[in-house]
Amino acid sequence: NCAGLTSVTIPSEVMLIGGGAFANCARLSQINVDAGNPKFVSVDGVLYTKDLKELVQCPGGAKTVMILNDVTQIGWRAFEGCNNLASLTIPSNVTSVKALAFRGCGKLTSVTIPSSVTNVGKFAFSDCAKLKQINVEKGNQNYVSIDGVLYTKDMTELIQCPGGVTSITIPKGVTRIGKQAFSLCKGLTSITLPH
Repeated sequence: NCAGLTSVTIPSEVMLIGGGAFANCARLSQINVDAGNPKFVSVDGVLYTKDLKELVQCPGGAKTVMILNDVTQIGWRAFEGCNNLASLTIPSNVTSVKALAFRGCGKLTSVTIPSSVTNVGKFAFSDCAKLKQINVEKGNQNYVSIDGVLYTKDMTELIQCPGGVTSITIPKGVTRIGKQAFSLCKGLTSITLPH
C-alpha cells in the first residue's frame, strides 16, 4: 500500500521476501534485484525466485505481464492490487495459484486456469470487480468452470464467482459455497440456489 513507490531494488543480501511484500503499490513499475542475489531474480521488472519456479510479485503498475514458461507457482498475493492488468495468460507449467494471488485486480476481465493447475488457493480471484470469466481448460482434474464461475471438479463447491457477473444460477449438486465466493460482486442482482 505504498502509494508513491515507483521502483525498488533488492540487494544481494536479501534471502527472504514475504508474500505480498509489495502488494497494492499502484505506481510500482519495477522490482529490481542485484545480480549477485542467490535467491531472487527480476525479469522485465517482475520478481521471481532464482530458479524461476515461483512468480513472487508483479509490480502493481504493470499493464501487461508475460509469465515465464518455467513458472510452476503463482505466489501468495503475487498480483494483488495490480489495477492496470486487463488480461493474463497462466502458462501450462503452473500447478499452483496461491491464496489471494489475484485479489483486487480491478481491470482484469478474464483469466484461464490451465489443465496443469492442481491447487487454487483461497480467495485467489476475490475482489476483482470487472472479472467476468474464470475459465478452466479441459482436462483439469480438480477444477471446472461453468458460465465463467469456478467450481470443484465434482461440482459440489462453488469456489469463486467473478466480480463482474450480474446474475447466476447455481447448478444442482452444489452443496457448498466457499468463503468470500461472492466478495465484492457489486453488480450481482440475482442468485438462484439449488434445493
